Amino acid sequence: MDPISLIVGALVQGLLEGVKDSARDAVADGSRALRESITRRYGGQVARSVELLQQHPESPQCRAAVARELRDAGADRDPHLVALAEQLRALVEAPGRAGPAEDPVERVQRSSALGTIRQMLDGHITQVLAVRARHSVEVTDLLSANIGRNPAIDQQVRADVAGLHARIRAVIEQVAEHIEHQRYQDVEAAVRVLPAGYAEREWAYRLVQTEKRMHVSYESLRLTVEFLSALNQSILGRIERESSAQRLSDMMFGNAIVIYELTDFVIGYVAGFAIGGDLDQLHREAKDRVEQTRAEQRALEERLRAENVPPAMRDQVLEDIRNREAAFREIDREWDKYLGEVREMREKAEGTRAILPALEIFRDNARIQIMTLQLVAMLRVLKQNSASLRSTVDTLQGFRLAPLSPTRVHRLLGMEADR
Repeated sequence: MDPISLIVGALVQGLLEGVKDSARDAVADGSRALRESITRRYGGQVARSVELLQQHPESPQCRAAVARELRDAGADRDPHLVALAEQLRALVEAPGRAGPAEDPVERVQRSSALGTIRQMLDGHITQVLAVRARHSVEVTDLLSANIGRNPAIDQQVRADVAGLHARIRAVIEQVAEHIEHQRYQDVEAAVRVLPAGYAEREWAYRLVQTEKRMHVSYESLRLTVEFLSALNQSILGRIERESSAQRLSDMMFGNAIVIYELTDFVIGYVAGFAIGGDLDQLHREAKDRVEQTRAEQRALEERLRAENVPPAMRDQVLEDIRNREAAFREIDREWDKYLGEVREMREKAEGTRAILPALEIFRDNARIQIMTLQLVAMLRVLKQNSASLRSTVDTLQGFRLAPLSPTRVHRLLGMEADR
C-alpha cells in the first residue's frame, strides 16, 4: 500500500470507529493525533479537505480530495504521518495485538547516537594506545577514573580521557530528549488549545511537561543499557573476525578498556538513576482543588437545609451538587489509575538495579583482563554477559507508560473530551 492510501485509509477508519459507542480512548486519541498532525504540518487546502472528510468520512469524493491534497503537499514522503497511520490502523484492526509502531525517525536517531558513541570509543582507544606507547604507566592508570592522577601525561589528554563518560551521557540524554519531544508534539499542541481558562491550560501543560521529563529519564536509562548490549556484541564480532596476532593484541587491550569504561558508565548511571518530574506535587494541587470545592459544596448543602429556600430551587441545587460529586469521584478514579501506571513504570525502572552486581563483576573482570590480556577469557566473558544484557534490554523494550493523551488530560481536568 502506498503511503497516501495508508494515511487516508487510517483517517477514514479512525473517523468511522470514533462514532461508535464502543470506541476506545486509544483509537480516539490515535485518530485525533493523525488529523492534528496533518493539519499542523500542511494546513491550508490540506486542512480544509481533512475537515470535510471528518464531516463526511464515507464520501468517496472527500477521500479522493484528501488523497490529492496530501500527494500534492508531498505527504507521501512524511515518515511521521506514515508511522501514525500504521499505529492507528493497527489499533482499529487488531486491538488485542496492536502496539506502538516503530517510528522510523526514532530508529534513525538511535542508530546515529549509537554510531556517535562507537566513534567516541574508537577515538578513545586510539588515544589510550598512544599514551601507553609513549609513557611508562600502569595499564589501569589509563582508565578514565584514574588517569587524572598521573602528571606525566599531557593535561589535555588527561582531560579528554577523563571526560569520556560525560560525553557518552550527553549523547544518550540528547537523543532521549529528541525522541520524547517528537512523541509529545501532538499532545502539547492539543493542551495549548484546550477549551478551558488560562490557569487550567497552564496547569495541564505543566502536567504534560512533568510526564515528558519522566519519559526522558526512562528513555535515557533504556538507551544506556541497550547501547551497552549492542556495543558488546559489536566488540565480540570484531575480535572473532581478526586474524592478525599483532592487531588482535592491540584490539584485545583496547576493547578491554572499552568494555570496562562502558560497564563502569552504566553502573554509575543505573546506581544514580531517578525518574525526573514532580508528578506528586501536581497531584496534590489537583487534590487540593477538588477538596476545596467539595468543602464549598458541603457548606452550600448545609445552607440549603437551614435556610428558607423554595423546594424546587433546593432540589435543583442538590441535584447539581450530586452531579458534581460524581464528577469528582471520576477525577479521583482517573488519577488513581494514572498514578498506578506511573508507579509501575518507576518500579520497572528501579528493577534495573538488580543487574548492578553482575555489571560490577563484568567491569572488574574487564579490569583484570586489561592486565592479563587472556584472549580466551575475554571471549568467554563477552559471551557470558551478552545473554544477560540482551534480556535486560528486552525487558525495558517491552515496557513503557502510555504517553499522556488529550483524552486523559481532559479527564484529569474533569472535562469531557471532544472526539
